[in-house]
Amino acid sequence: MNMASGAFHTHRSTIKHVALGSSAIACSRPRAYHGHQHRAQCYARSLRESVGFLDRTKTLAFKMKCTGGIQPAYSRTTRLGVISFLSSDAFFNIATVGVMPLYTMMIGFPKSQLTKRLIASPIPDLVLSIMYLYLLSQSWEPDTLRLIMNPDNNYLPTLSGIVLLFSRVTTVASAWVHLLAVDLFAAKQVYIDSLACNVPARHSIILCLMCCPVGILAHTLTKIIMQAKRSASAKDVAGSLA
Repeated sequence: MNMASGAFHTHRSTIKHVALGSSAIACSRPRAYHGHQHRAQCYARSLRESVGFLDRTKTLAFKMKCTGGIQPAYSRTTRLGVISFLSSDAFFNIATVGVMPLYTMMIGFPKSQLTKRLIASPIPDLVLSIMYLYLLSQSWEPDTLRLIMNPDNNYLPTLSGIVLLFSRVTTVASAWVHLLAVDLFAAKQVYIDSLACNVPARHSIILCLMCCPVGILAHTLTKIIMQAKRSASAKDVAGSLA
């Protein structure tokens, strides 16, 4: 019993000396060390809170399910992370800014040889097509084909399905690049046809940039009006000569 008690007191004394020694070492450390240690602890705590917030956000995104077994609106972004969203945003900005010089040349300098060479080149159309193909592959979800070809509606799309499809960030980016490519192609055709028929096309090209079908309609009406005027003028000249 006495031996056990002595061992116990010895063990307590050892722990006490170790604790006092640790305290002395900690007190002997410079204040800069404690400051760095405090900042490291704050950084670690902030990192843990950020990770917890991301986990809660991911859980909330996957809980946002719609009827009919539809996937969450941001499931692609959730799986690929922030990089997918940034790449879609970058493609959106690059495509939007990239087509502006072409429209500027067609509207401001339609007779320039540089404009004619730029519009005759297929490179802008190919670049937009590649960008669209990439965004389309990134936006594809397991339910994408079902939303486009709904089996419950004779394999035809429904308005609600298309609205749900375009609630996804990458899908909207791909659709925007798709619109830019089609609008630019139509504007180039209007420009080339205006040179061949010698009709004004600035207003039609501007409308193609904003709303392509209206631009095509405007160019068609412009051609009809100009041709009618020229026919009337030719008849007047022929009548005066006769």
